[in-house]
Amino acid sequence: MRLRIRIGLGVAAICATVFAARGGGDEQPELKRVMTTTPDNGGVLRMAAITINRDWNPPVTHLTGHVLVEIFNPPRTSHQVTIVRADQADYFEKTGEIVPRGNVRITVGTEH
Repeated sequence: MRLRIRIGLGVAAICATVFAARGGGDEQPELKRVMTTTPDNGGVLRMAAITINRDWNPPVTHLTGHVLVEIFNPPRTSHQVTIVRADQADYFEKTGEIVPRGNVRITVGTEH
């Protein structure tokens, strides 16, 4: 079974930073982060994983290891967020689809 999550078309901005995840005594792997805005609906997509690679033609972002994708949908006042956790995922920028693989969990709710 293949799971696809459509979040919107196009990408307005991408910026990447690296941060060290800290846990309660357990060493967590260092994660890379990518943040993307989707201009078609004003949503924001934040992705984190141990490794993040990008293909340019077609534009696809590949995430591997401890994947976390947070999808913030407008209006911003509602603080609605969808969280996707997986072993691996691909984000297709042209279609706005996320294809998670491995151990996948999806949570829909509000931001704390």
